[in-house]
Amino acid sequence: MSPLGRNWTLITSLTLIPLGIIIQLICPLNYFKFNLFHMSPESLESVFATRAAELREYIFAQPASTFKNNPWALATAIETFANTKRHMMIFRDKKLDVARAQLAAQQPAPRTILEFGTFVGKSALAWAAILRDIHGESVPAGVNVYTFELDPQMVSLARDLVRLAGVDDVVHVLEGPASESLTTLHARGVVTSVDMAFFDHWEQFYLPDLRLVEDLGLFRVGSLVIADNTDFPGAPEYLKYVKSGGRLDAGSVRYESVSYETETQRGKPVSFVSCVDTWDADADGSIECCGSQYRGLCELIRL
Repeated sequence: MSPLGRNWTLITSLTLIPLGIIIQLICPLNYFKFNLFHMSPESLESVFATRAAELREYIFAQPASTFKNNPWALATAIETFANTKRHMMIFRDKKLDVARAQLAAQQPAPRTILEFGTFVGKSALAWAAILRDIHGESVPAGVNVYTFELDPQMVSLARDLVRLAGVDDVVHVLEGPASESLTTLHARGVVTSVDMAFFDHWEQFYLPDLRLVEDLGLFRVGSLVIADNTDFPGAPEYLKYVKSGGRLDAGSVRYESVSYETETQRGKPVSFVSCVDTWDADADGSIECCGSQYRGLCELIRL
């Protein structure tokens, strides 16, 4: 399938823009991602390991006081570092701004965030900072970010950065498959409800992991989900599922979407956030709208 075919959903929503302009917007970023995702697993592991080591050296060469109890400062430093390096697949500030606004608007205020894919920990730091902004400097008990990561080197780096920023009481970096970690957390009664789930690991796991969150009954009406990198190599089954409304079983949630445009630091406006209302299906199968604000499941589509 061509790159345009992979992005058919977004292109149909931009029918007023000439096709040539769409191609111009798509190609620069997809060229980078094409190179990245056509590397062998060994090459990818080597590149990511190198970037993690370089980032560690960059951060810890600076005075610890720069980042002490300041997750925003550390997240900004990681973004600054990423702007000078290739193959730093972090959740950029422009996208984060949209997610931040959605979280700030949630009622009741968000307390539990799941993150599938930690990488170096930039977004986990940001989620902790956002929760602090919402709840105040003295974050109440029960406010947590659980972030799942397979790579031991990334786990070690993320834990060190979380500790450096003083948010290790909020952010918990769990090593191993996300599905296993989440199932264990739920079985132990640690996680019983989720206000936001963020998918930023391997795209083929987006839909299975989303369904796991549903199976465990963790979403509430108004829960938020963000899925990054759904365009290339893409998460077509995930997109098909959420755009069709998800499960329509009695007692489940239903998803509908609206898009927002963001702009990355590198390149032109090429990122779109689609936030969806969450609906509740009652026992007889009818659908009741639970609010007019766009405050439900969210997917982030990068072009």
